[in-house]
Amino acid sequence: IVFGTYSELIREEMDKVIRRDITRVLFSSPLQGRMIPLTEVPDPIFAGKLVGDGVAFIPDKGELVSPVKGKVIHVYPSMHAIGIRTPEGLDVLLHIGIDTSQLKGKGFHAIVKEGDQVKPGQLLITFDLQQIRKEGKSLATPMVITNSDRVRSWSFAPFKSVKRGQASVMSVVLKERSSGGDTT
Repeated sequence: IVFGTYSELIREEMDKVIRRDITRVLFSSPLQGRMIPLTEVPDPIFAGKLVGDGVAFIPDKGELVSPVKGKVIHVYPSMHAIGIRTPEGLDVLLHIGIDTSQLKGKGFHAIVKEGDQVKPGQLLITFDLQQIRKEGKSLATPMVITNSDRVRSWSFAPFKSVKRGQASVMSVVLKERSSGGDTT
């Protein structure tokens, strides 16, 4: 309890902090396998977080599911990657393997198309693990937020085995938006 000439001002500031809406976005596992730090991906672009920040997975099964609720904004022609925009405006890139665009779609089958609404756990793409291995490509599958400048803080579950659709493998808190009319 604070008494004195500033007590009302302090109480008002404390109320603002308590009432402040914090927007948190939870990510489920997009596949069954092992979750690894993004820095362990054998690709300097992803490992260096030049595309965005996030985590990666080594899949045990050839099924990629949505980690979030959102809208499919891009399915790459070779079907090795997909982009999803969450209702909060985060752009999530899921990239199956490293250098897999060179397979030109061989071994990949997209279940969804651009414009589709998806929910966590919904099947997005099936892929042939053996085909990717046979071509000598890495199976490391990054899940990154490409507009990570919108994120204030990150939390990750322990880097270990995960099940497809497992809840809360990654959580982010968004920066507060200015009231300047930014509607991106």
